[in-house]
Amino acid sequence: MTHLGILMRARLAGLRNRASGRSARWWAALVGAIVVLVGGLGALGHAAAPGLLEPPADVVTAMGVAGEDESLPAGAAALEAAFWLAALASSVLNFRVMELLFRRKDIRAVEPYPLKLYALYVDRLLAALGEALGAALLLAPFFIPLWWHGGGLAAATCVALMALGLLTSSAIGFAVQLSAGSTMTGKPSRTKDDKRKGETRDIYGGAGQVFLYSPGVALAVSVIVILLAKLVLGEVIKAGEPTRAFSVGLGILGASFAVAIVVSYRQFVAGFPRMAARFHEADFVGYEVSAQHQKSEFGKKRLGETLLPQAARVVFRAYALQFGRRYMLARWTYGLGWLAAGIAVFRLSEAALPGWLVVTLPAIAAATLVNPWVRLSAPRIRPTYQNLLALPQNADLAAAVVFAVRECLLVTAPYALLVLLAQGVRYGDWLTGLAYAALAAGACLALNGAMALAWRLAGRSRVAELFVPLVAAIGLVALANVSLWAMAVAEVVLLLGHVAVIERRELATS
Repeated sequence: MTHLGILMRARLAGLRNRASGRSARWWAALVGAIVVLVGGLGALGHAAAPGLLEPPADVVTAMGVAGEDESLPAGAAALEAAFWLAALASSVLNFRVMELLFRRKDIRAVEPYPLKLYALYVDRLLAALGEALGAALLLAPFFIPLWWHGGGLAAATCVALMALGLLTSSAIGFAVQLSAGSTMTGKPSRTKDDKRKGETRDIYGGAGQVFLYSPGVALAVSVIVILLAKLVLGEVIKAGEPTRAFSVGLGILGASFAVAIVVSYRQFVAGFPRMAARFHEADFVGYEVSAQHQKSEFGKKRLGETLLPQAARVVFRAYALQFGRRYMLARWTYGLGWLAAGIAVFRLSEAALPGWLVVTLPAIAAATLVNPWVRLSAPRIRPTYQNLLALPQNADLAAAVVFAVRECLLVTAPYALLVLLAQGVRYGDWLTGLAYAALAAGACLALNGAMALAWRLAGRSRVAELFVPLVAAIGLVALANVSLWAMAVAEVVLLLGHVAVIERRELATS
C-alpha cells in the first residue's frame, strides 16, 4: 500500500474513533446547533430576499467583465452580498493555512513518521479544501431562499461564487504561503567561497517577515480571485445565461487553481521539513529581555482597569503590557483601516455603501482581521502556567473581557467618528450619523459580549475564539440587512453578556 493510502486509512480510522467516542448528548447538541444555524441563516435570507432581488442603483464592485450598463440587473445586490461574505470567509481560511500546515495536532502527530512528502501534501490540501467547502456550505443557506422568491439564477450564482471563490482562494493561499516559507529554508552552497548561500535566514527579520506576513498577502490575492469570480458570474446574471465572457473567466479561474496546486506541491516537496522546523522555532522559542523599565511599566495604571476588582487588575496589566509588545505592528494597521473606511464613507454613494454595511464593517473587521480574543489566548500573551497561579476564579476571564472591550473600542471608535462626520457633512443628517456611529460601535462590542458568554460557558477555547465572533458577525450583518432595529436589539442582548463576567465586587477565591 502507498504512503498516501496508509495516511488516508489512518485519517478515516481516526474520524471513526472520534465519532464512536462521542456521547448521544454530544451528537444531539451538534445536530441541534447545525439546525439552529442553518435555520437561522435561512430565515434571515428569506427576510432579506426581497431587498437582495431588487435592482440596485449602485454597487461597490463592478458587476461584470464586459462593461457596465446604465442599470444594474435584479440579483446584482445578492451577488454583491455573496462577494463580501466570501471575502469575509476567505480572510479566516487564509489565516488557517498556517494552522493546517504546521501547528494543528493532526499534522504534528504524523510529522515524525517517514512518510513521503507527497502524501502529507495531499493530506493537508484536502484538509484546506474541506474547510473551504464547509465554509461555502455554511453560508449557502442564506441565499437558498432567493430561489422561491423568483431569483433562481441569483441563488445559483451566489452559491457558485461561494464555492468557486473559496476553493480557488484556498489553493492560492496554499501556494503563496508555501512559496513564502521556501525563502526560509536555505539552500546548500555550490561553491566553497560563498558560504552564505548555505545559511538559513532569521525568521524575525528581513526575508523572514515575508513568511510571517504571508497570510495577509494570500488574503489580498484571494480577494482579487473572488472578485474575478464575481465578475464572471455577474455576466451570467446580466445576460440570463452563460456567455463567452463567462467561459473565458471560468477558464482563467481553473488555470489559476491548477497553477496554484502545481506551485504549492513543488514548494512543499522541496522544503516542507525545513519550513516546519523554522516555523516551530519562531512559534515556541521565546526570548527574555532583562530591563529595569519593565518593573515600572507593570506598576503603571492602565486605562480600563478601574472597571475590575482589585484581584483582577494584575492580570489586566499583564495583558495590556504583553499585547502591546507582541502586536505593536498589527495595531499600526488599524490606521490603514481607518483611512480606507474614511475614503469609503466620504466618497461612495449610499446605494453602493448602504447603511447596513456601514454599521457592520467594524464587526466584520473585528471578527476576521483583528480578532483580539484569539490573540489573548496565544501562549506568549497567556502562558499555560497562568492556570496554576493563585488567582480568584473569575479574575483571568474578567480581565480578558475588559481588555477586549478596550481593544474593540480602539478599532471602532475612530471609525464611528468618521461615520458621524460623513453623514453630517455630506448629507446634513447628524441624527442618522449618530445612530450609525452608535450601531457600529455597538456591533463590535456585541461580538465581545458573545465571546464573554462563550468563555463563561465553555472556557477558553481557540476554536470558539475563531468561530464565535465570525458567526456573531454574520448574524449581525444578516439582521442589519433585514432591519437596523433588529440589529440594535441583538446588540443589546449580546452586550448583556458582559454583565455575566464583569462584576465590581471582589471575586470569589478558587
